Amino acid sequence: MKTNRWTATVCMMMLASATAVTAAEPEFAVRWQGLLPAKSEDWSSAGAFEAQMRFLDETGLGIAFTLGVSEWSAKEEYYEEGDSSAFFSMAVSGNLTAVPVGVSLMQRMPLSDRLFLTLEAGVRYVFCDSDIVVDTEINDSLGQDYYRETIHVDDTLLGVVGGTLEGWIGKHFALTAGLGYQWDLVEPAQQFQGKDIGPTSLQAATVSVGFAWMF
Repeated sequence: MKTNRWTATVCMMMLASATAVTAAEPEFAVRWQGLLPAKSEDWSSAGAFEAQMRFLDETGLGIAFTLGVSEWSAKEEYYEEGDSSAFFSMAVSGNLTAVPVGVSLMQRMPLSDRLFLTLEAGVRYVFCDSDIVVDTEINDSLGQDYYRETIHVDDTLLGVVGGTLEGWIGKHFALTAGLGYQWDLVEPAQQFQGKDIGPTSLQAATVSVGFAWMF
């Protein structure tokens, strides 16, 4: 029920935003992001690439439609135990590929003739593709066996906020740098061997650099 409620909210924001598109100037923006995961016990690092189609009016108010991709490196873990008659080990490794799609409300404010601050708040539906695996080895009197199982991560919803400095070079091109934060509107559930093992989190602080192009 909670997921359905947030999905409806995303749809309502996109429909409401569409009414403002025809009265705004279009621009295209790309940014590369470094992410600092909040749940460091699950993730060692993460990075992202994001593209936006923005529509801002003369007051600097507008919306942006976003498509991105991010790679989350799982924190590697290793456990073993054994004696002279038996040995057991388990290792966790791999990556999660996340594809966020969403919409943001934006407000651009001038700091000088060529320098602007753009504030953003939005939501992202995130498609998750897990390549996180658990490798198990058992060696005992019956022989030696290896097993590999994948940890499945459910799709999720994120809220995002941020601020970006834009330095415009001429009328149509700008270099950008920003800070932001994303948090779980719905915690992504995890399953291993068909059983729920509790949620993870894609909550993270972000640092970004990129460019914008006004048509």
